[in-house]
Amino acid sequence: MLRFTGDIWKNHPCCVVCMHDDDVDKRPEWSQKVMNAVVRGALYAQENKEEVAKMLSREGKRYLPMKSKVVLKAMTDYAPTHYEDPKAIQHPDWDVSRIDFNPYPYPSATKFIIDQLKETLVTGDKTFMDKLDTDFVVKNLVNYDYVKNAMDKYDVWRKVRGVDLKNPTQREEVFKL
Repeated sequence: MLRFTGDIWKNHPCCVVCMHDDDVDKRPEWSQKVMNAVVRGALYAQENKEEVAKMLSREGKRYLPMKSKVVLKAMTDYAPTHYEDPKAIQHPDWDVSRIDFNPYPYPSATKFIIDQLKETLVTGDKTFMDKLDTDFVVKNLVNYDYVKNAMDKYDVWRKVRGVDLKNPTQREEVFKL
């Protein structure tokens, strides 16, 4: 791996949680409990990286085949010296860590991803993307309510880097090469 998405996209999203529409619509209490657990787990991982690295590693629960010191390095080492030789993209003013856990799925990030997909062709026919209404997808693909409720309940907003506490559910996407 030469570079990470976070080197060019400030506070980029990297993972998603998916639930079936039937569960979200017909089991709202259960869906909220699942999201509460996801948000609490993300916060725990953010605040306990050494313990989480050990748990994920081959010395722990074996979710990853690497040693815990390797996993911890990947999670925490964002030293500017690693970007000097060879010279690489740096944004020290972004004040980001190698891996952080922001559980909120910003609509602006979803919109950015969809717009980029419309401009990208890896292989195959992408003409269906031309007909895709980005705003419709942003509003209908992601349910923001459950995660917002969990973020509010566990007072997570103030613990996540890059959040504007006056307007925590909105942000401007920053993408720089």
